[in-house]
Amino acid sequence: MNRILVAFIVVLICLNIYLIYQKRQNEKAYAEVLNRPTKVMSDKLHALNERVVRDGHSSSGYQLSKRIILTDISGQELDFDRLIGDTHDALFFRFSPSIHCQSCVNESIGALSKFYNKNRNGKIFILATEASANDLKVITAKFGLLMPIYAIQKSYFPKELEDREEPFFFVTDKSHFITNVFTVHYELAYLVPKYLSAIEQ
Repeated sequence: MNRILVAFIVVLICLNIYLIYQKRQNEKAYAEVLNRPTKVMSDKLHALNERVVRDGHSSSGYQLSKRIILTDISGQELDFDRLIGDTHDALFFRFSPSIHCQSCVNESIGALSKFYNKNRNGKIFILATEASANDLKVITAKFGLLMPIYAIQKSYFPKELEDREEPFFFVTDKSHFITNVFTVHYELAYLVPKYLSAIEQ
């Protein structure tokens, strides 16, 4: 019995060592992608997104609906174009409070809050799908949000993104074209700060 127990413990230790090694190797690989100098920023993010989503294609290049109405925390409606103005690089984090993995959302909003505190002059927003004004209040209180958060309908997104089961970041402007998409897979949520650092460069 003691031999079986010892063998079991040895197997567990070996398995933990292997998992830690694999995680470090993955993190190193992604860091190399992010830190490699390129002429075009989107190429770096495109490569990262391909690895994270593991679906073999980038989500950048899709376009949001031309007319988008958001709802703020007080229940008032706001035109999307008025929100982003003439900026060329508005950053958004889109998630569904009732569907998406909570650890992904927690990791993402935590990293985004720190990023927002360093970039108060930037256009940075959170979009919650299938959310009411009360949901927005709960989310704001839960995370102590200082950045704006709005409710948005799923139908405003192209179907390829509308049906995505994971939260994601994206950049857009008044053209409504989506670029620099980063999907937060639950195993790789720790890479969110690296994505935001790349965006900041």
